[in-house]
Amino acid sequence: MRLGKILGPKKEQVTGDWRKLHNEELHDLCCSPNTVQLMKFKKAMLSAYMEEKINAYNVLVVKSEGK
Repeated sequence: MRLGKILGPKKEQVTGDWRKLHNEELHDLCCSPNTVQLMKFKKAMLSAYMEEKINAYNVLVVKSEGK
């Protein structure tokens, strides 16, 4: 997976617009020790989201079928 997708966009402080990170910025972030923690956090959030989505599906579909 591309690093830009993992780390996501950056919000400009002056204009408030969102933009993709440039290669140099991505490289700087990769070298920082907080990057690994950020990636683990985003992975954990995605896992929690997917688990919640699966649980909602099971409640709506599986239990409504009487299983």
